[in-house]
Amino acid sequence: MQAVEWNTGILLKKALEGAASQGAETEFIHLYDLNYKGCTSCFACKMKDGKSYGKCAVRDELTPILRKIEESDGIILGSPVYFGTASAETLIVTDTYQFDDYSKYVAELFDADEKAKRRKEVFPTDCQKAFEMGARIAQQSNI
Repeated sequence: MQAVEWNTGILLKKALEGAASQGAETEFIHLYDLNYKGCTSCFACKMKDGKSYGKCAVRDELTPILRKIEESDGIILGSPVYFGTASAETLIVTDTYQFDDYSKYVAELFDADEKAKRRKEVFPTDCQKAFEMGARIAQQSNI
């Protein structure tokens, strides 16, 4: 069992103790203990009227955890920070809840038209900035 008693694990357990002190039912789930693949971007879980709608189509040890998340009133998710972001194990869980074409899926938190508009108006600028960054890196590396 890796890092359960390190900073993130200790902080999460304290947060759970605080929630429990207010009457909440809590459970500490250590992702490193599970064998799971994560999202394959099939989006079967989000497809309107699909047979896997609302459930990840990938069946692994994360399946019961995702069910618990869906049934919970709240979730406290913690991760150590590696290279400025959450651990790969944590990102696999959060990536399970993303998709690409918002018009094909049920997405109450996102406006499909606004998402398409932003991609059309903002994404080209992001691409240009990425190009310029790549050029700067190559230039500074004396390539």
